[in-house]
Amino acid sequence: MALRAISTIENLIESWLKFVHRYASLITILILITTVLVVFYIKDNLGINTDTTDMLSEELEWRQDYIQFKNAFPQFTDNIAIVIEADTPDQVQDAAIALSHRLHQESDLFPAVFQIENSDFFRKNSLLYLDTNELENLANNLASVQPFLAKLQQDLNLRGLFSLLTQALEDQQADIDLDRIFTSINQTLVAQINHKRQRMSWHELMSERAISQDDLRAVITVQPKLDYSSLLPGKPAVEALRKIIDAEDLINQFGAHARLTGSAALAYEELDSVMRGAELGGIIALIAVTVILIVGLRSFSLLIATLITLITGLIWTAAFAAFAIGQLNMISVAFMVLYIGLGVDFAIHLCLRFREKRIELDQRTALLESGKHVGASLLLCATTTAIGFYAFLPTAYAGVAELGLISGTGMFISLFLSLTLLPALISLLPYKVASNKPLSSGRFARLHRLPVKYARSIVMISMTLSLASLLALPFIRFDHNPVHLMDPHSESVQTYQDLLTQSSRSPLSISILGHEIGNLPTRLKTLDTVENVITINSFIPSDQADKLPVIEDLSLMMALDEEIKLTTIDDQARKLAITEFDRALNASLEHGHDSQAAKSLHETLRLYLQNNAANLALLEQDLLASLPGRLHNLQDSLLAEEVTPVSIPPDLAERWVAKGTDHRTLYRIEVFPAADLDDNSALTHFVKSVRDIAPGATDTPVINLEASRAVIKAFLQAFSLALLVISLLLWWLMDNKYDVILALVPLILAGLFTAAASVLFHIPFNFANIIALPLLLGIGVDSAVHILHRYRTALPEDGLLLNTSTARAVLFSALTTVSSFGNLAISPHQGTASMGILLTIGLSLTLIVTLVIMPSLLSLITERVKPS
Repeated sequence: MALRAISTIENLIESWLKFVHRYASLITILILITTVLVVFYIKDNLGINTDTTDMLSEELEWRQDYIQFKNAFPQFTDNIAIVIEADTPDQVQDAAIALSHRLHQESDLFPAVFQIENSDFFRKNSLLYLDTNELENLANNLASVQPFLAKLQQDLNLRGLFSLLTQALEDQQADIDLDRIFTSINQTLVAQINHKRQRMSWHELMSERAISQDDLRAVITVQPKLDYSSLLPGKPAVEALRKIIDAEDLINQFGAHARLTGSAALAYEELDSVMRGAELGGIIALIAVTVILIVGLRSFSLLIATLITLITGLIWTAAFAAFAIGQLNMISVAFMVLYIGLGVDFAIHLCLRFREKRIELDQRTALLESGKHVGASLLLCATTTAIGFYAFLPTAYAGVAELGLISGTGMFISLFLSLTLLPALISLLPYKVASNKPLSSGRFARLHRLPVKYARSIVMISMTLSLASLLALPFIRFDHNPVHLMDPHSESVQTYQDLLTQSSRSPLSISILGHEIGNLPTRLKTLDTVENVITINSFIPSDQADKLPVIEDLSLMMALDEEIKLTTIDDQARKLAITEFDRALNASLEHGHDSQAAKSLHETLRLYLQNNAANLALLEQDLLASLPGRLHNLQDSLLAEEVTPVSIPPDLAERWVAKGTDHRTLYRIEVFPAADLDDNSALTHFVKSVRDIAPGATDTPVINLEASRAVIKAFLQAFSLALLVISLLLWWLMDNKYDVILALVPLILAGLFTAAASVLFHIPFNFANIIALPLLLGIGVDSAVHILHRYRTALPEDGLLLNTSTARAVLFSALTTVSSFGNLAISPHQGTASMGILLTIGLSLTLIVTLVIMPSLLSLITERVKPS
């Protein structure tokens, strides 16, 4: 450092430490009382904002587009999607109708409940949305089974079903596809014989269309009331939904189960995983740091003083967060673990230097000399580390900027307490002078001499690895998908991923707003990245003039009863009907009825009657419970009327048409992808192709891609700014300008190696872990500064830098930081975990560079300047 600057700093620190030592008791009491008061302040003033959209500046153009979309169509934000699944479409529909009806009764909790497939409008007009040929085929199929259904609804039970099948066999009715019915009944019987349940699908029997994965799933969307001022705003809604689902007993009533996903459920489970990870990581980090301090400090008094200082600093930093920002976000909540790892570093350097000095000096003098020697370096290190955090402040990445402000200021809080509370506690606590036996003797001697003995080889290897790392840089990836940051084992994430891969209608669609629809849908449909495009006009069925007469004729022919439900009979009547049917089936087979379905059913019936006859009521449920719902659906669909723009119900229309801020009509066009957008390249291609046609397109795929670009830009700005400011600071403070290069070279090497490691270990950068490299600049330079300062001011006679308290302080500081950051890796939140992994790798590499490569460089320099 510049001699004048270092002299001034040392004198100021020495004067301050004299004051602290003199009034140690008073200072300690005042700080601890302040800390207690601060805890109450934090409790009343520090909240959490879980809205992840606030992590990027609203001034960005693409965010303005999304804000306009949210304002015009607020029903698409903060939703919970209830995904109902079952083995048959019948069970799914019945369960969805029952649950939807129940949710409409909970308007206080869920003001908006929407399920398009089973709404009154679509139940009434569903047949109009079939292709004309498909509708005619369905009408012909229903006409053939009409006599069967008409009779069955008069005696809707096991007796009625098997009596009609017996009659069909005896009359040899060719209009009914008995093989399909026999196959379905056989499957249900086989399931019961094997102590399982399988309901017969009347939907499948009445339809000519093959059943798809989408038929086995229904989605109910609810918009709950959320309070973002609470710690977990989505928790009350999610827990209430789960209670309602349990109360409806979907599994026993319909054989269906429900899972939750959607933005509100994802946000709730993500924050829950972040909080659990932060709490667990913080506790483990504190324990790990304590263990390392015990080994490193080898003094109970120094350990207690350091831990009290650390915890006090953590509380004060939280108080600053409450004062400066008032809330934590999904990223800044990690400040606690970061502080534990970094805040203890200054204390370690001061304590180890004190321990070394105390062997020869009295307690007061040792404390003053230690503070005077390391104080200037600590100030520089606090500044460089803070710069690494503060570098994000000018960027558009507000989420990390808040973390940077909190943690950067936390470094100065830590510095102040390390030069105030820590010396005060050291002055007050009894300290037993211990041996400070050099570690260069014995088994550690060879390790300490390695950087000197093999200096040239180490430098050459470092240069080779640096070149290889440079070649790896083009292969660095950024993961655009924020869902990949979440806990992959959470229900909401697994359900969301299933919808992405198994549904024909992806939840990742793009929305386009405009004052007219025009020919934009036609242009979009020509793109190979687009599967489908939906507008308000999509809900006006085509060829209605041709379809309505078909539906009207079908209505006259079907003549269904208004009330359709199962009628009660006893087991004797059920068994008699099955026995008579079995005889008729056997007779049919003996008379040459060559049907594999009939043969299989006959064999299964015999086995069932022998072993499972006591379960006839259960069999009746599995065979017929789904029929009333299908007949009611059919009944409703036969009431279809011409659909016009005026007849589209408001709750549907308002999802496609709204009023803008200028009171002009806004139309929404929804574009669905042809590919699975869980793949980053497919996401990029889809967004680009759509925005080439509609630059103002928005919604989740656009947000994910544009947010990642904004974050990458913020990272480059922060990294460049941190490197520039740290370099200028070192240039100004260091007399020997070569030392600036010596301080930065290991830093740059560690950054290169970390980036290469992300490629080697397939750790893509993401919204959370991208903070790692700018942060490593600030942290990494600290160790280099300490080593350089010791090299220039108090190099041991043997020239072994590793045989100093400074090297040990660097080692134990790094170990505490690594142990703290490493605990983030166990977080269930994958973003937090990846940040912990990358920081651990980076810090470990920084330690190796500082304690191996840097001493080798300094050794070669010393060798060159030696007089001949």
